[in-house]
This record gives sequence, C-alpha cells and structure tokens, in this order.
Amino acid sequence: CISDEEPPVSRSGSADSQHRQVVEIAQELLPGGQMTEWQEAWCSPEVVGVYLRASNGNQVHAGECLAKALRWREENAKVLTGERVPRWHGDMRVLACGEEGHPIIYVCAAHQPQHANGSDAADHAAAVLEASLRVMQRGATSVDAVIDCHGFKLAKNLDPWPLIRAGLTMKDPYRGRLRKAFIVDAPHAFKFVWNTLCTVLTEATRQKVFFVSRQEAVAQLQRTAGSEAAGSVERVMAGNRACSGSVPMRLPSEVEPDSPLPSDWVKSVNSVRSMASVVQSLSNEDNGDDSMNCRAVALRPPAPQSLPVLLGRVHI
Repeated sequence: CISDEEPPVSRSGSADSQHRQVVEIAQELLPGGQMTEWQEAWCSPEVVGVYLRASNGNQVHAGECLAKALRWREENAKVLTGERVPRWHGDMRVLACGEEGHPIIYVCAAHQPQHANGSDAADHAAAVLEASLRVMQRGATSVDAVIDCHGFKLAKNLDPWPLIRAGLTMKDPYRGRLRKAFIVDAPHAFKFVWNTLCTVLTEATRQKVFFVSRQEAVAQLQRTAGSEAAGSVERVMAGNRACSGSVPMRLPSEVEPDSPLPSDWVKSVNSVRSMASVVQSLSNEDNGDDSMNCRAVALRPPAPQSLPVLLGRVHI
C-alpha cells in the first residue's frame, strides 16, 4: 500500500460484518463507486480475510489495499483469466504443493532472458501467482517461493524496472500471500537485486525472506512442505545445474487444481496435450531476439475465477 506504516487496528464487529465493511470501503474507492462482476466474484470471505489479516484487522487499511488490488485485477483481467497468454519471461512457475496445501513457486536465474522486459515480467509473475491461488489445498492461503540464483548474471539485472514491477505485484494484488521465500546460493552481486527489491517490499514481507544454500533450502522445505514437495524442488535445482540442453516445463503451473475441472474443459486440455509435438515445434521457432522463445496454448475457462490453463512445452 502507500507505506509500510500500518494504521491503528480496528477489531469491532463479527467476521461477516468486517468482511462486508472492507468490501464496501474498497467499492467506494473504485471508479464510479462500482464493482464489475469480475471484481465482485473475487471478493470472497477467504480473500477479504487475507487482506484483513495482512492489515492487522484494520478494516479501512484492508479496504484501501483491496481497492488497489481490484483495480489492478481489472486492468490485468485478460492475463488473469487466460484470455491473453503472457510472453513468458523465464522459468517462474508453480512447481509443487506442500503437504499442508501451500504451493511452491520456483524460478531460476539461469533461465532469465538476456534483455529484461518489465511488462512481460509482470504478466508472467501475475499468471503464476494467480495459478498458485487456484492450486492451494486444505485451506491454505499462502505460498512459498524458491528463488534459485544458479546462473545469476548481474549484467541481466542492471535495469531495476522489471524487478520493481514484479515486486509491486506482490504488494497489493497478492498482499499477505507469501509465507516464506528462500533465496538459494546467492552470489555477492545479488546484493544489488536485493536492495532494489527492498524498495518495494514491506518490512513484513522482507522478514519472510531467507538466504540459504541449496542443501539448506531442501532441508527447510522438508520440514515445512514435506519430503515429496522438497524432492521435486531438489530434482529441478539439480537438473538446472547439470543440464546443458533443454529443460521441459509447463507454465504457469506444474500442479493441477485440487478441485475437478468441468468435463468440457478437461476434454479441451486433453486435446491440447495430445498436440505436444506441435506445441514443442512452436516453442523452438526463432523469433529473432534474445528473450524466451516460446509460445503457449491458452484455454479460457468457463468462469473468471477458474484457473487459466496456459500450457506450453518450454525448452530453454
């Protein structure tokens, strides 16, 4: 929000009453004092509760943050619903889901494009974060993140704008969603990137970030996410360090939604998967620049709140 200073806390009223008040405050701050159906559908008790907790129960503060998020969601609705496929900007994706239902987002510096693009990076991050909300399980409301610095090059990060755009995506649109972030094997040069990110991250968010070695990251994930999820991350980190060829992946998420997909949607997904060779050939076409060379197939779900399926076999 506007600053890291949190206003005084207000805790009066039942949970339902508090939720209604937060939504009403947010609506008043929107253009014309009105919400679109797309915005209304997102204001579930679970989502509003996240904003209340992130604001220490202060309804006014939560409503202000929610209004900013709703405006952002309206502006980025095409990406969030899957109507428009992001121009993928690296390998950031939901890689696994822990035993308690918290998704794990993974990104490796080795696959960062040579020339960063702020808009593309923000679109990619938005698609991944939105996908993470749809694959949460067992009542989880937050995600873990693994930022793998293997292959980090300072020359690719001299322009701070893509980092700032990505950081701002976490500040209001996905406020309160980060549980823990592990920055793995960070070289000394990464300090420049971290200092840049600190300009847009709140103090509460910075306290959730831990600098660890690869082995420490796996050990931490085993404790907080379970051996299966930790093993998935460990295998990908090992593969990124050992592989000199292509690394297949699915963007924005390797994890399927916990709830069943509509039958007609499942059929469409299966038909896309049967065309894997076609999608792979598209991803290998030369587009004449140094950015990630891939395309993806977008299937728009039947409702805005459904997980956008953006399937692409990416080889980098």
